Amino acid sequence: MPGKLLKEAKLKKQILKIIFRHIPKETCTIFLFGSLAQNKAYPSSDIDIGIVRDQALKNSLLVKIKQELEQVKTLRDIDVVDFSSIQDKDFLKIALKEVKIWHQTSRSRLDLNNLKKLIAG
Repeated sequence: MPGKLLKEAKLKKQILKIIFRHIPKETCTIFLFGSLAQNKAYPSSDIDIGIVRDQALKNSLLVKIKQELEQVKTLRDIDVVDFSSIQDKDFLKIALKEVKIWHQTSRSRLDLNNLKKLIAG
């Protein structure tokens, strides 16, 4: 088990490094969501990464991040979702039900809290 945790920590570090190459770390919350965050993953489950900021990412930037993440050596696909641009409240309720925060600042915490308030109300 310790070997598995080490691999997960290394993978998390690689993913964050790629994201922070394109987005200032002070401006965003990065989190794991989906089956891995809920500890219900199957071998075929992908790694779902959420990003929340005060403004949506440009589509070209999101594509660039996804392309770089494809180079990360893992047996799982990595999917990145810009939650700042999602309007579907049903998806948001399901996706944000259980998350594991990977990176957050006091400034970016407000963006995630505002998103949660939006879907609650």
